[in-house]
Amino acid sequence: MDKIRFSNSFEDFISQTKDDSKVSKYLHHYINDNQVVARHIVADKMNYLTFRKNGTISYLPIGRELKLNDDGTWSRDGRQEGKPAKTITQIMRGAMLRAVTNRDLEIFSNLYKGQASDLYTFKVASGEDLARVYALDVPFSSCMNGKGHADKLALYVENPDVVSVVYIQTGNTCQARALVWTDYKGNKIVDRVYGSEEFRTMFRDYAKEIGAYKKVYDGAGQSDFFNPEGETTNENFVINVKGDFDYYPYVDTMCYLDDNVSPKTLSNSDVDATKKLNSTDGQYEDLEGNTCYGRSGTYHDDDTRWSFYHDAHIHEDDAICVGNDYYYESDGGSEDAIRIDGRRGSWVLVDSLEEVEVFDAGDCDGLTEVDSVCTFTAYKLSDGEYLSTDDATIVSVFVIDGEIMGEIN
Repeated sequence: MDKIRFSNSFEDFISQTKDDSKVSKYLHHYINDNQVVARHIVADKMNYLTFRKNGTISYLPIGRELKLNDDGTWSRDGRQEGKPAKTITQIMRGAMLRAVTNRDLEIFSNLYKGQASDLYTFKVASGEDLARVYALDVPFSSCMNGKGHADKLALYVENPDVVSVVYIQTGNTCQARALVWTDYKGNKIVDRVYGSEEFRTMFRDYAKEIGAYKKVYDGAGQSDFFNPEGETTNENFVINVKGDFDYYPYVDTMCYLDDNVSPKTLSNSDVDATKKLNSTDGQYEDLEGNTCYGRSGTYHDDDTRWSFYHDAHIHEDDAICVGNDYYYESDGGSEDAIRIDGRRGSWVLVDSLEEVEVFDAGDCDGLTEVDSVCTFTAYKLSDGEYLSTDDATIVSVFVIDGEIMGEIN
């Protein structure tokens, strides 16, 4: 026998009401694979239960094929609706059905209707109230969730006329949310939807109701939009904003900021943009900066160094200064070398030299006793000369692929 499937929001409702409703408690045990309860809940009449705006339970009768929408949500084709108490008893059997009283069913039904009403009630918040919404508990992941990110939301909070959040809340939980932008022409744009798949169709319908554009792809990055008539279009929007901020949010779509104009603008197009707001740490990508060897993105001029060797900028954290130039430090390494004849610019790597024992007979002519010969350790140079190890000037040099770039400053 197939297992009963509930929508994500229905499972959330069961979890939230299990302490207030005996019916929800039984269903909660069933969802969590309690084998005793499972014997008394069956899918012989219906399956795939979910909420409806009118407070009924929508289900697919057994024998009908489950169809999916393009976004993966359950299609309404072939589905039926029933009152909460009557529908839920259709999946119960035996001792469980006898243990549930009319009062238990009434409590479940009232809780369900209240939750269904909340799940289909869109609320809009802006300004400081927007920050409150972002601090609510959520069943989805987002890098801007929680009170700890409040300082990054100032861009939104201080521009209530052009950005707000539309959301669905049950209890202290934000079940789904999306930013709503207003561009300088007065167009409204419903951005990426955060929440389970079943809410995405609801937000698309909401966008139609308010005459707004709706982002097609519910994720970060660029996307086409549904226009208010429901047609797919490729649009660039420009939103006027004000304020100077130390930290910025991670902006999914309108992430390109131009702060060289007045008023400043946000857009989903990078034309004339100075910053890209796609950082999770409250920072931004400086589009007016320099591209750096060994890194992606761009960086402020103060944070980069020009390398004649690499013919490119290097980020200061990656650069090593050698002589009068900068090098990408990870491309090479530090090694010991001998500075020859005391001149800068001429070195021999110590590891490439052979150490030998040599002697100096001094001014002796003819035969001399061995005890009179002075011996010492020396490096044998490539030209056949010897350099005493005591006289050698050892320095640290930077080497790339065997080539000495110079002494490390």
